[in-house]
Amino acid sequence: MTAPTTEPAPLEEVPATGPVQDAPSADEGTKAVEEQNDRRVQQIMQVVGGDKTRAEKVMRLAAGAVKKVPALGKCKASSLWLAVLDVAGLNLPFGARGAYLVPYKGEVQVIVAPHGLIELAFRHPLVKSVQARVVRKGEPFDIAYAPDPVITHKPLIDGTAGEKIGAYMIVELMTGGRVVEWMTRAEVEEVRAVSKSFQEGKGPWIDWEDEMWRKSALKRGMKYVPQSEELMRALDLDDQESDLSLKAAPAPLQLTPGRGGVDALSEQLARRRAPAEAVAV
Repeated sequence: MTAPTTEPAPLEEVPATGPVQDAPSADEGTKAVEEQNDRRVQQIMQVVGGDKTRAEKVMRLAAGAVKKVPALGKCKASSLWLAVLDVAGLNLPFGARGAYLVPYKGEVQVIVAPHGLIELAFRHPLVKSVQARVVRKGEPFDIAYAPDPVITHKPLIDGTAGEKIGAYMIVELMTGGRVVEWMTRAEVEEVRAVSKSFQEGKGPWIDWEDEMWRKSALKRGMKYVPQSEELMRALDLDDQESDLSLKAAPAPLQLTPGRGGVDALSEQLARRRAPAEAVAV
């Protein structure tokens, strides 16, 4: 998979997610992003490497997001502004190719999109390729974690596949190693159940369910691969959208190029995982 570019794409529309409860005045959030004063531009410059042109562009895109989704403008100005700074600091675009701004009870939540997680994963020099897929009932599928992690999956392209039964992630490393992660339907639904926006009947889990299944596998699997600094921050931000934090992630694996790095990865994964398992559909 070719690494996405790091230059943010044009702003994509953030989904409208219904009325906001306990919201302040309707224009508080709007004013927070429309007032391009020097102080706000300086704040953004601090998280985008001092680039004033980029900072001013972020301000324009954030203002555009609020105009497209009025519920964002009804949120607390401080919450909206912090969310804008968070996304700018990750150097991601707003929307499906980066991160969503989602209103929730007068606050703004940052939800990193699957493409955004992949983009951030590629910023670590040891990550070679990343993919995540949904598996449906009836599709040939098999997984093994040892002696070498491997997944085989053949989707049914004639439209006869059944309901979703799980999702997986595969990351290939420059050192020759591979990390795979599999989540059953029940495990994905546990993640969905603690999403604040899903509990309100709105948000990405409602509008883009398949993408969120892929993201669930990506997010859990990324805990076992070398992480860029931005990816670590994005995972922390994304956890804030849940009512209950997921189980504490192990520290990111520290690998060095060469066969020794691959061996170290295998040893660490072996200690973290249960005995080898295989799943056949």
